[in-house]
Amino acid sequence: MKTGFIVFFLIIIPIVVLTFEIYFNIKWSNFVKNRKLNPVIGKIPYFLTLIMVPIFVGTSYLKMFSDKFYPELWGLFIISNIWILPKLVIIPFMFLQDIYAITKKAYLKFFPNKDSNLTIIKKENRRKFLQNASWVAAGIPFFITSKGLIHTAYDLRLHKGFIEINNLHFSLSGFRIVQLSDMHFGSFINSNIIKKAVNIVNSLQPDLIVITGDFVNSKVSDLDYGLKEFKNLKAKYGVYGCLGNHDHYIDPEKMRDLTEQIESNGVKLLINESHLLNLYNTKLNLVGVDNEGVRQKFADWDKAFKNVVEEYPTILLCHDPVNWDKHIRNKRDVDLMLSGHTHGGQVSVDFWGEKLSPARLVYKQYAGLYSDNYQHLYINRGFGTSGPPIRLGFNPEITLLVLKPTPPMV
Repeated sequence: MKTGFIVFFLIIIPIVVLTFEIYFNIKWSNFVKNRKLNPVIGKIPYFLTLIMVPIFVGTSYLKMFSDKFYPELWGLFIISNIWILPKLVIIPFMFLQDIYAITKKAYLKFFPNKDSNLTIIKKENRRKFLQNASWVAAGIPFFITSKGLIHTAYDLRLHKGFIEINNLHFSLSGFRIVQLSDMHFGSFINSNIIKKAVNIVNSLQPDLIVITGDFVNSKVSDLDYGLKEFKNLKAKYGVYGCLGNHDHYIDPEKMRDLTEQIESNGVKLLINESHLLNLYNTKLNLVGVDNEGVRQKFADWDKAFKNVVEEYPTILLCHDPVNWDKHIRNKRDVDLMLSGHTHGGQVSVDFWGEKLSPARLVYKQYAGLYSDNYQHLYINRGFGTSGPPIRLGFNPEITLLVLKPTPPMV
């Protein structure tokens, strides 16, 4: 797995980035030339590309795979991302514009317009205005990306919800579960945001705290950026967690080191096992499965549910929400499944009250609460970042879920 990622970072990403950069630079140079501006202005992006692309690839690689990512590199990492990432949005629009222009030119070759000189001048002025407006609009993604990298990715959001649990003992009404997910500790330069999150979690006075996978990006040393703060988490009935797909991206021989560090910092991992919590005058099944998802089959469902006591409600920690339809809904007696993995897509655009996110194209359930009769799935939008270190529309999430009994049928 790691070899594949290295190839991806050192070959595929540079090729894609350079292709986008060259296309963008050519478009800018042509614009400068057509406007008869100083030629130096047209060459500036080429100069920046020569600097930013190696920095982008190098710092991204070091951050992903090196055991030491020096803080001095963080500024360069952010600046290179601000220069590179907006092109992923800008270039597709430019490409569509070019396709339209080529198609129109071909059409006019066979069906020429017989416009007057005045009409031609008006169309040319309109074309120039639209080009100017397009380049002004192209600056917007740079601003939004800067905000997502520097502000939104560190702006914590608390999501609260009530979950009705069938046959929940009356003494558990108001039982408070705080969920964190996808910490990706390597996403941050230091542990300050983790300290802030721990303070918020503790202020919620949770009965139970759960962390649903992806503690790291791809290496054990990611834990150095905040795991120790988890020792300060306080919950009446403990802190539990399960593993995610990124936790298995590390070298297999280092997996034991990963799990030992997590558990030594106060998180009890449930890896294909269950734990019966003794609560007040009743009990609660807490089950955790290892990750099952794309190219990963570490979950052992029968083993995880082997010791579940069916007379009590069951909460499942399972990183990938795809497993709700695949293994849980109408298949196993699970009242509430807690997942993460999707990050909500990390990027979304609000459109007429709807969040448009790439995750909606991939996942049937991608963020928030989903219910089917007495079974519920909650997907935390994640804390850290995976891939581009940016969040837009989906801030880092802390979830508070309050349990209550299902009302009796009238």
